[in-house]
Amino acid sequence: MGELAPDFTFPDLQGKPVRLSSLRGRVVLLNIWATWCPTCVEEMPSLQKLNESFKENDLAVIS
Repeated sequence: MGELAPDFTFPDLQGKPVRLSSLRGRVVLLNIWATWCPTCVEEMPSLQKLNESFKENDLAVIS
């Protein structure tokens, strides 16, 4: 927290590549999860709501 993460590329919801560095200047919530983790799957709707509520306020939720 408070430090720069290493740059990496990940697919967006449409499958297009996005570089973490392209989100510089925004608050980034990086959530690491797995399909076999019931708690991880359970929190997805909350993360989607958070993303929708704050996407205009420079918050990027990456999961």
